[in-house]
Amino acid sequence: MSPVRTNAAAFHARATAAGHQLRLDERLWWLTSRGHTQVDVEARLPRLVLGALQRIVDDLGGTRRLAIQNARVMDVDFLCGDYVVEYDERSHFTSARLATFSHNPDGVAFG
Repeated sequence: MSPVRTNAAAFHARATAAGHQLRLDERLWWLTSRGHTQVDVEARLPRLVLGALQRIVDDLGGTRRLAIQNARVMDVDFLCGDYVVEYDERSHFTSARLATFSHNPDGVAFG
């Protein structure tokens, strides 16, 4: 087992011991490799969220990359009720991720 999965398993064990009901490796219809450019996802997003996502993609230069990817549904690490819980290792905390936080729209709750 990789160190990441080992750490995620330890996180899951601690969260469960603390009384949190985490479901593992769930798939969500809206979480795809094409992001908000996936037609059925785009049609269901609130305009406020759609605008913020498009600004993030534009700022990071990802529009072309998203457009050419094969669409596939992706798994989240855990679900706790309706909340997505991602166990992110150090490699996911990049300057690109930091840049996305400046685009969080007012009035949209983030955990």
